[in-house]
This record gives sequence, C-alpha cells and structure tokens, in this order.
Amino acid sequence: LLRLLGAAQTDSDQTDSDQTNSGEPALDPAHLTCPEFLAHFDLPRELQQWLDGARGFGPLLYPFAFSLGDKRRLLAAEAYERMRRQYLGAHDRQAELLQSQRLLNIDTTAEQAVRAGVMPAWPLLAASSVAVARASCPYFVLSVRRAQLVQDAVDMVLAGAGRERFPLKVRFVAGGEDGVDMGGVQKELFAALIPQLLAPDRGLFEQADGGALWPRAASAHALRDFEAAGTLLGLAFANGIALHAPLAPLLVRQLAAAGDAPPADLDALLSRVAGVFPELVVGLRALLDWDEARGRVEDVFCRAFDVTVADPLRVWSRRGASAHLPRAVCANGTATFALVPGGSDVDVTAANRRQYVRRYAEFLGYEYARAQIDALRAGFLRAADGVVFRMLRADELERCLCAPPAPLEACELERIATYDDEYSAAHPVVRRFWRVVGGMSPAQLQQLLAFVTADDSLPLGGYADVTFVVQRNGPDSDRLPTALTCFGRLLLPAYASDDKMRQRLLTAIENASGFGLV
Repeated sequence: LLRLLGAAQTDSDQTDSDQTNSGEPALDPAHLTCPEFLAHFDLPRELQQWLDGARGFGPLLYPFAFSLGDKRRLLAAEAYERMRRQYLGAHDRQAELLQSQRLLNIDTTAEQAVRAGVMPAWPLLAASSVAVARASCPYFVLSVRRAQLVQDAVDMVLAGAGRERFPLKVRFVAGGEDGVDMGGVQKELFAALIPQLLAPDRGLFEQADGGALWPRAASAHALRDFEAAGTLLGLAFANGIALHAPLAPLLVRQLAAAGDAPPADLDALLSRVAGVFPELVVGLRALLDWDEARGRVEDVFCRAFDVTVADPLRVWSRRGASAHLPRAVCANGTATFALVPGGSDVDVTAANRRQYVRRYAEFLGYEYARAQIDALRAGFLRAADGVVFRMLRADELERCLCAPPAPLEACELERIATYDDEYSAAHPVVRRFWRVVGGMSPAQLQQLLAFVTADDSLPLGGYADVTFVVQRNGPDSDRLPTALTCFGRLLLPAYASDDKMRQRLLTAIENASGFGLV
C-alpha cells in the first residue's frame, strides 16, 4: 500500500495542472500525510541509522507521509547531527595532533617562529601550520565586514570549500563588534546578505518580466561566483534561516533534489516557463492559436528558428559554443542563437510552429542560463544536500526558500511571549510594554522583531517557531533596552510611564545595528 501511494505521489508531482490526463482531479499531497504512521517510529533514531548507512524498512522511504512541518523538524535534526559529527571529528584530529607533538617532543611555538635562513627542525609542520589549523578547527567561520558584506561572504565560502557541513559561526569584523554567534549573528548576516546577493544590480540575477529572479546568463561574473551564491543559499537553508527570496519557481525546481527537465507535454512546458516569462508565453500561445484564415503565420509573425537576446556587455562575443548552446552571432549589443541547425534561415510556419514554440520555451527555461543554473545547483547541494533535502518536493523547497513573510500582529507576539526575572503577563511594566507595541506601525513591528530575534520576519513555522522573552533589566532608568538575539530575549528596564517606554523602545529598535557582549 505504501509503495502504491508513493507511486501515486510521484505521478502527481509530474503534472502541472489541476487534473490528470484522465480528467480526474490531481492527487493533493496533503491528503497523503500520515502522522499516525510516523508515530510508530523514533524519527531521530531512524535518521541516524540512515546517516550511518543502515537503510532498511522505515518511514524515510515514504516522504509523502511527512508534512512540510515534519520535514523541517527532521531537517533541523539532520543538520545538527551532521554538524555534531564534523565537530567531533575536528576535535579528534586536534587531539591526535597534540598527541603526536608530545611524542615527538615538538615545540610548536619555536617551530612557528623560524628566523629567515634558519631551517626548522620540523619543516613539514612549520610549512603546513595553516592546513593543520584548518583541519582541527571545529567550525565553518564566516568573517565579514558590513561594508563589504557580499564580497567577503563569497571569498570566505570559496576559501572554505569542503567545510560547509561544519557548525556555522559568523563574525562581523572591522567594526568593533564582539558578539558571540549562538544563532542570532548568522540570522542577521543572511537577512542583510541575501537581498544584496540577489539584487539585479549585483549582476548575478535579473528580474524577469514576471517579477521573479532568474540567473543572468549574460553576466560578467565567473561561474564560481554563481556557485558561491548557491552555497550561501544552501547554508541559510541548512541552518533553518528563512530567506523569503523571490526566486523563479522554475529555478527552484532545478535546484531541487530531483532536478527538472522540460516536460514532454507542451502545455505543461509553457506553464512552467510562464512563471518566469509570462508575457513571452502569452505571445507564444498567440502564435499557436493563430487562425490562418486571417493570414499566413510566416507573413504575420515573420519569425525564424532563432532567438535574439540583449548582450550589452558583449559577453557572448567572448564565449564559444557549449554543450547547451550553439555559438552566438553577435552584433550591435545583441546575441542571436539558432534553435535548430541553420535556424536563422528556417521560417516559422503553421506546420512547424509547435516545434518552434517548444524549442523557444526550452531555450529560455532550460538552456540559455544552463551553465549558471548548474553552478548555483552545485553550490547549493554542497551545503544543503542530505536525507531530508531529497525528501522535499519542488513545491516544498519553494515554500522553504521563497515563501513571502507573513504580516506581523502585536496580539500574536503577546500571545507567544514568555517572561523572566520578576516580569509576568500581568506585571504593570509588561502591560505598559504591550500597550506601546500595540500602537506600532507594521514597519516598527518588524524592527522590534529584528531587534529581539535578528530576523524581521516570521520563520516558516510561524509564531510557533518564534522565541520572544521579555526580561526585567533593572529599575526605571534612562538606559535603552537591549536584546540577546541568539535567545530571543528582550532586556527591558522597568520604565515608569508609557511615554518613556515608547521613546526608549523606539530609539533602540530604530537605531539597532551591531553586536556586543552584555
């Protein structure tokens, strides 16, 4: 029965319409989730066995039984287990190194302070001190400057290739910040980094006519920059950080574990491409539906089997043919690609228009930016690939990466809040605090949430996944509130009036930047 349900789910995943070919409604994946079945298993233990290579019968063979919430919780458990193993492995290597040094009676301090012209007693150790330190470091550290956020992050990812599964630690440097990353610092990094990384003026992505972001095929950036961007997206995903990235659904399908290929059905292909280039698909459908009683296709549309794209940076004039693309014919800031051999000399007619539409849609959706998408995917998988990632359907991955932030409500924050150090829900200062919060604008509520949690939007799990603790921080004073973002804890003095509470709180949340130790 489970195998039959799995096969039905696979068939449902391969259709893009609301109905199957037989006219029956397509199977809704939500109807297949089975919490009763999952309740019979110790899921963290099952996951550990899979990571150890023991893959017999178990619930992980049947991803359709899991809701997205189940998969997200399991994803967090898998990320923790993988990081734990890398962390312990680094400590083991460090212990082995120290033991070897003691056995060989090596003075590492003296070996690293070799004067010019003097041969050290242990030249190999001295020459590879950086490699030794790297091998024994239990973290993947991103040290970035706020003024050079994207470039520093890309450089650190490229330099740290192979360490993406280690526990992530973020440090903001060159700004006097001494905060310790227990989760809040990395959330602030990605909240600031991802919009800058994906911004069209950065040159890696462009905004398609549907408003979604699509890799820029005619980019001046090297493919390794796209790979680093994919790794940063994968790091955020693997560490459970909500991205709200406006990526095109077709791009997410190609990042998913199963990948994506052009569907055989032309309508399904056009539906997928319409998510990126809706205006173009309208024109292609108009070509398909044209009635030749109103004029011949070749006379009205005047098209040949080629595609011309803008190339203001003259990128394609410096590139040759590839496995996915023929050599472009470049002139006047444009590049023309043949859709079939000799395509520029083949007119589009009523007889071949379906072939033309298919080749045009395949070119834009799967071929033109193929090299950039492959690089993004390689980087993304380096950080995100795993047991649970392979259980996610493409639409679930899209929700994880691209779901827009839900609106914030003060009453919901109050509902999930907890209190510490003399404060309680009925405490006069707490009541004063929520009166002030209730009068905040949506933008100010976002600033408050970012001040306390380092993220101005709700996680994918909604308010249930938010930690918001209000803790007393001394008597009434002129001090501003502070926060421990890694623990979602607001340190609030006992302000004596609503006006003072409002003034001190707004000053804090509207001028919050940087980390320190409290």
